[in-house]
Amino acid sequence: MSESRTRWDRQKGESRKAYADFLVYRDLGLTRSLAEVARRSRKHVSLIERWNKRWDWVGRADEWDAYEQQLADEALRRQIDERAERHARTADALLGVGIKILDRLNMQLDEVDKQGKPTQRVTPRAALLAVEAIKVGRLIMGEPTERLDGIPVLRIIIEDSSRVPTPGSA
Repeated sequence: MSESRTRWDRQKGESRKAYADFLVYRDLGLTRSLAEVARRSRKHVSLIERWNKRWDWVGRADEWDAYEQQLADEALRRQIDERAERHARTADALLGVGIKILDRLNMQLDEVDKQGKPTQRVTPRAALLAVEAIKVGRLIMGEPTERLDGIPVLRIIIEDSSRVPTPGSA
């Protein structure tokens, strides 16, 4: 037998029938019982008990469970990482949109109508779009969005954006 075999593989000297019943036992998961293996395989429970003891079904099934859990954990970690990457790309795109809106509006601040009133104002929505994109990006990177005193790190940006002076104001 190869060195790379695991404990849940067929063991040296283990019969095909004993291994087949071990697989039934292993795959029962949380509902594992020797009586259920005996019922499903139509064998006497005393034979199943002997095989269980001789071939350490409990230990082998425990190792199988740990292996399966490790695979599930790794798959979940990959999904979390992929989702974080997607969220980061989305946050970057939103930030880009917010910055473009703010830049366009800032360029138009100097434009006034015939009465001297600004033709365009910086809207809090544009500023909030940029702030929310920054916040999502910070969260994805595990950075804080609030200080220990509970005041949002980005609150000043929101407050300042609503106070942007426009031509004719002040």
